[in-house]
Amino acid sequence: MKKTILLLSTILCLKTFGKTCIENRAAIHMGAGSTGLVVATIDFCNIEISKFLLEKRTFIDFITPLKKDDNKIPQPLQILAINKIKELMASAKNFKPTSIVFIPSKFFKETKNYMTFFKKIKKELKVKIYLPNLETEAILGYLGVKIKYPDIATKLLVWNTGAHGTNWTMQKNNSEFKVYYEKINPIIFKNMVTEGILKKDHKKINSPNPLGSKNTKEALELIKLYTTYNTPPELKKIANEFKVVGIGSFHNLSIMKQIGKKGASYNLELLESTLRKRENLKDKEIGGPYPEYQITNLIMAMGILNSMKLDQIHTARINMAHGALIYPKFWKKTGN
Repeated sequence: MKKTILLLSTILCLKTFGKTCIENRAAIHMGAGSTGLVVATIDFCNIEISKFLLEKRTFIDFITPLKKDDNKIPQPLQILAINKIKELMASAKNFKPTSIVFIPSKFFKETKNYMTFFKKIKKELKVKIYLPNLETEAILGYLGVKIKYPDIATKLLVWNTGAHGTNWTMQKNNSEFKVYYEKINPIIFKNMVTEGILKKDHKKINSPNPLGSKNTKEALELIKLYTTYNTPPELKKIANEFKVVGIGSFHNLSIMKQIGKKGASYNLELLESTLRKRENLKDKEIGGPYPEYQITNLIMAMGILNSMKLDQIHTARINMAHGALIYPKFWKKTGN
């Protein structure tokens, strides 16, 4: 596993002498299931957000069509996505940002025609496109939590699970970033349950629901077994020393929505009681987007919390667009 290090001195080099430090910036993050816009006033001399001006999200499902179209982004979906992004950009331009950066998830690199799609986006929308690697994705998520919640604990561990896997990001000595990776994600785990527990072909059976009590217990043992052999031992050893914050759709749009709890945290007890209520539901009863993943997501979260010896996860509505607003490689100094 490659060790990821980013020194804050890189960020601090943005400080300018004798120039205006304030500007409005906008960033759009396009994920596999949803696309988020953030507009804010930035004090780039002190590397902080002066004011959030707009946060907006639209749902664009890339996952389902890719299954049906040989892992290519179909033309109708490309048109739909560009039109939805245009709407987000129109909202952003009301605040006259100096620039709008566009950050697609690394998930898109797995598609066969992503470069053609990105060229269309660049030509039609006239945005700067930055395709981050896994390391940068994780750091952008961490920075997003820090800038939106500046008073959060210094010992912070950010957990993000998405279409491209799971990452855990911390900052050592207030300077270096350390990122731990795991391949597990909602798609992989759902397919593991379909194949390993139900003994069915996941390519033919889209949903494992309803799971039922017996299969749910076996699925819990499956995720525990996976984390035993795949979660980095060092991470399991130190995780409970940190305040763990979950970001992204897995936590905010799947787990928290199913729990139905107001606030910004969940724990093992809530996961367990929610799972008992929902383990016998069919997709139609579950409802909403991606019903086929919802129950296995609860099981996956429970297994990970057990493995990491964590009782509580705090949540934050953050995506890579938040962190992108202060990530130095995406911006030029524009003060006058």
